[in-house]
Amino acid sequence: MVGAGAGGLSAALLAQSAGVRTTLFEAHQIPGGCASWFKRGPFSFDAGATTLSGIGPGRPLTLWSELTGAPLDLVAADPGLVFHLPGKTFYRWRDRERWQSELARVFPTLDHRTFWQDIETLAERAWEFLPYVDGFPPTRVSDLRHLPNWLKGAGLLPSLFHDLETFRRMRQGESAELSRWLNALCMISAQNVAPQVPALIGALALTYPSETYIPRGGMQGLFEGWLKHYQSLGGEWRPGEKIEDLQRLQQDYGHVVMNTTSWSLEKLLELQPTSQNAWGAFTLYAGVRLQTPQTHAYHLVMPALDSGVEDYFVSFSIPEDLARAPSGWQTVTISQHTREASWYGLPTEEYRARKAARLQQVWAHFLTEFPGVLEQKFLQAGTPKTFERYTHRPFGRVGGHPHAWNFPLWRWPSSRRREDLTQLGDTVFPGQGIVAVVNGALTWWRGSGLHPDLKRNT
Repeated sequence: MVGAGAGGLSAALLAQSAGVRTTLFEAHQIPGGCASWFKRGPFSFDAGATTLSGIGPGRPLTLWSELTGAPLDLVAADPGLVFHLPGKTFYRWRDRERWQSELARVFPTLDHRTFWQDIETLAERAWEFLPYVDGFPPTRVSDLRHLPNWLKGAGLLPSLFHDLETFRRMRQGESAELSRWLNALCMISAQNVAPQVPALIGALALTYPSETYIPRGGMQGLFEGWLKHYQSLGGEWRPGEKIEDLQRLQQDYGHVVMNTTSWSLEKLLELQPTSQNAWGAFTLYAGVRLQTPQTHAYHLVMPALDSGVEDYFVSFSIPEDLARAPSGWQTVTISQHTREASWYGLPTEEYRARKAARLQQVWAHFLTEFPGVLEQKFLQAGTPKTFERYTHRPFGRVGGHPHAWNFPLWRWPSSRRREDLTQLGDTVFPGQGIVAVVNGALTWWRGSGLHPDLKRNT
């Protein structure tokens, strides 16, 4: 196993828990990949805008935890997400009726019930289909043996060929304000705007905040717990080892699982890149002492269009989590989408000035949106260049390939690169997010035939 992000670590645990001897290589010193963490003084900062979903009976993370025995020490977030539009704040409650009432309060002229009923039904059907995606997307004739299973999802096909915004307008009509909110939510969940995102992917993007969870101890608590369990099962952990000679590695191991980006692996295999279209992130970090502690962990802020500040996602540590911040303090991670071209190829002084200017701009807006910051510590920023230095992802790209109706799922790279080589992570099917890459590990493990509990008759 190469790469101890969520995909590689979850796959290593699946194998090790079934008695398959594994070695887990990681170029960094800690697990987590681009969803990792870092320490500053007594604070533990999540590296990016990372949330957890896919929890519950039959859902990927719960199924994986049951199979491996790996811990999931989580706190349910309710609201799962707080939305900040200019002059409006509203909450994504878990309870369906409470959420409907909130939408009616904020967007009173629209019919929300029909749209959200259809979205929730579509999302539930997608979750139900996930266990049947073995061998998808097909890369060889033998993959067609899975066709009977794929046909179980045939009813979902139409929702891959029209976009989420059209799907919404057919049920609600025009609303510039709601469309803007929809675009912002799709960007953090699917890396694209609603007119480009297929309705099926959009349904999953819109419903995930209804079941958001917070790991105790943040990403540090989550991944250190998984790594400790992996080592307790006899797994070999080898941090600080960057793999650059794949051929030599394959001589020493019967099978290699690369939890890396498609760009990195395709370069290693001398293949044409599948797609170079991806986003980077601009991030801010600070420890804050607030006049009134912030009890809601996740916020999506959409500043006024004339403010010059782009949308950003905010993650607070919860006040009672003293593993992340001292008593009376909380950590804050702020993340914005950005293009790599804005940060590469600049003279050093221009790069530093641009980074400092954006930090000040975003932090100033944050202080107006979240008043009551009495004190701050360790305020700093990261760019795609920062992410590349620490994660080794080309150009610091995050979130995988943007979902788009004209880049359908069957065009995504397959995880099966060769008979003895598997790729996992957010740039192969089914895409971004911890829940998706863990599901990718489950799909690989089912196809491996090594675990009797996961074999499925076709």
